[in-house]
Amino acid sequence: MTASNEASRLASASGSADLQLLKEGKVSLEDYLERRIDRALERVNGLVTAEQKEALRAIARDELLTDPVLRDYLHKATGQLPGPPSTP
Repeated sequence: MTASNEASRLASASGSADLQLLKEGKVSLEDYLERRIDRALERVNGLVTAEQKEALRAIARDELLTDPVLRDYLHKATGQLPGPPSTP
């Protein structure tokens, strides 16, 4: 198994664990989303500044909360829908 395949497998397993925690009520939907965004952004560690990473986090969260296709996917995966994005 290549390193890339192993990383994908581990990410999938951790994503499944996060989803299980959500379904058991041990984390909120917001916490679940933050965990998933954190994992997605791990790939850019060391490649972007902290400010850029925060901008990417905000963009990812906004897209998850506003894009109809992503909202539908999230609903199918979790059985829940997030509220509207908060205004800073």
